[in-house]
Amino acid sequence: MRKKLFLVFIFIGFYSFSQTRTLSLSECYSVAKNNNLIIKNGIKDSLISAVNVRKAKDRFLPAATFSGANSYDLGTAINPSSNIRENRNRNSITGNFNFNWTVFNGFKRKLDVDVQKLNQDVVQEANKRTLRDIYLQILEVYTDLLIADEQIKVQENNAKINNTIIDIVKYRIEKGDEIKINLKNLEARKLKTDIDIRKYRNEKELLYYNLKSLLNIGDNFEIQNIDIDVDAEVMKEVETNLDNILSFPEIRIINLALEKEQRNQKMLQNSYMPKISLGYNFNSFYSHILGETDVLTSGGRVIDDNYTFFEQLKNNKNHYLALNVSVPIFSQFQNKRDREISKIEVEKLNNDLLRKKDEITNTVNRFKRDLETSYQELDYEKNYMNVLVELLDINKEKYKLGIIPLYELERFSNEYENEKVNFLQTKIKTFYLYNYLKVYFVPN
Repeated sequence: MRKKLFLVFIFIGFYSFSQTRTLSLSECYSVAKNNNLIIKNGIKDSLISAVNVRKAKDRFLPAATFSGANSYDLGTAINPSSNIRENRNRNSITGNFNFNWTVFNGFKRKLDVDVQKLNQDVVQEANKRTLRDIYLQILEVYTDLLIADEQIKVQENNAKINNTIIDIVKYRIEKGDEIKINLKNLEARKLKTDIDIRKYRNEKELLYYNLKSLLNIGDNFEIQNIDIDVDAEVMKEVETNLDNILSFPEIRIINLALEKEQRNQKMLQNSYMPKISLGYNFNSFYSHILGETDVLTSGGRVIDDNYTFFEQLKNNKNHYLALNVSVPIFSQFQNKRDREISKIEVEKLNNDLLRKKDEITNTVNRFKRDLETSYQELDYEKNYMNVLVELLDINKEKYKLGIIPLYELERFSNEYENEKVNFLQTKIKTFYLYNYLKVYFVPN
């Protein structure tokens, strides 16, 4: 029975290991969109901004407060009618209700609602920018992982080539041919290649850790091999979005800041207007002497004879209705200075807007040119690689037959490996440029 259970656990373990996910770049984006903590906090910021809009609207509502107090007055006091000190232990209960409604305050409340709505839009645009920045970080790490993968493959292939050359040298030595190259040097080169493989694997492990942090997942996964295929529709959409440059988050945020500053100017311009509010107040109190009161007169003891609780509340009630009007007078000089500052802020924001437009336009044009060049280079490198593969196979056979020396075979091998690295770099660069344009300029 134990053996069966042990075999079941082994099977489950192997099955789980074999279920490692393979994520493409777009799948990484989807996982990050749902799991990344920075993106989640951005959603919370959106909720807060929506509450702030409702909070600003609530300022149109009136304010009502109620207060009450229960107090005890202990000790003696002079009776003004008899000029005799008496013991007066008194309990008092008071209540106060106040109602206030600001009817008009120079449109400040409406402007405040507008500003909060603009803040809400700013948060939404900032979330778009954050999402794009997270995607670009993922693209960076994903690209580095691809490079690490390819470097490992190149080094592993180098190891195979080294082994092949070592086998050929040993074969020539066994035949009795004179070999000028030292076999130990070849074995040392093989050892260095093995060390490089371990180094790149360590780098790959660290990159996977960084990518898992961005995706905020704990599961193991592999990345998908890239397939360079530049989509013409995507490039067309890039062109379209460049024409609609005002829709980019950076531009939208600056435009929203301009609108907020314009609202601020209106608020400052309306600061000379009066503030009008209606107020209503109602209050009453109840008071009585605790127990009997000892009055030091020849009349002897006097019993407390107050009105009842409800009678006192009725007799002591007091209420009033007020219309309050306040007009600012000496604050206008300060507001004038604030308006001057606001005008300068608007000029600065307009300059930022022009600068950001130029920056985005230059960036997309540069990436487009680089992508076109890289795609042409990739096509050239691919064709050249095919030629070198054929030449390398031919030269291996020539060396076995003794037609060419070993250094000639090594020269072809090195040329092939160098070209393979160039092809890898061009392939990764094309992948990166294309996806950068896709993330930066195509809405997700």
